[in-house]
Amino acid sequence: EFPVLTFSKKKFSKNLLMPDFEAMEGYGNIRSHVQESVRLYPWNAKTDKLFWRGATTGGVYTTGNYALFPRSLAVTYSLNRPDLIDARFTNVVQDTPGVSELLCQKNMMGDFVSIGKSLKYKYLVDIDGNANTYSRCFWILLSNSVLFKVDSEYVQWYYSLLQESHNYVGLRSDLSDLELKLNWMRQNDGLAEQIAANGTHIAEHHLSHEAVFCLFFTIFFKALADQQ
Repeated sequence: EFPVLTFSKKKFSKNLLMPDFEAMEGYGNIRSHVQESVRLYPWNAKTDKLFWRGATTGGVYTTGNYALFPRSLAVTYSLNRPDLIDARFTNVVQDTPGVSELLCQKNMMGDFVSIGKSLKYKYLVDIDGNANTYSRCFWILLSNSVLFKVDSEYVQWYYSLLQESHNYVGLRSDLSDLELKLNWMRQNDGLAEQIAANGTHIAEHHLSHEAVFCLFFTIFFKALADQQ
């Protein structure tokens, strides 16, 4: 009956999307940190591989289901095809007894890698956890690397700006098209560089602190007007 403002929602939910808490704060020092690292890693100096680091979110990991989560699929893929993707967990959360030890045994854990050093890769993967990844998707867009976004039921307020093969590359949730999509990018390096630049344009112009606040007030006052 009343509009509910939310940072993230499932695709067909009627809730109204608003900029998330990190966007409203201007993404802290992430923006300046990424922009500095972009200068250190120009396109031609980047490693021609997919890259991901993150925590075990997206549900409660058990010794029986740990391999079924989207993030686990990426790590397992990396173990089998290290020539295509470098993906590891760096932090174990939302787990039950035995999971941490099992992930270590399976070589699914890796060292923490900063945002800045992640930019040395041409292709960065965004995999939703409990909901959207918030600042991660933003800094990948800003990074001058290509955003590879794994399909998810969750969306944020600016996702309507994301256009497949224009400013990002989509991946199926089971990663069955990962090799095909990555090889396509590798074979069309100029196009890949342009897709990365198009993503950076969104981050700089549509996700600036000023643009985020303008959008928030537009949504807020529209919600009030709809109730009058």
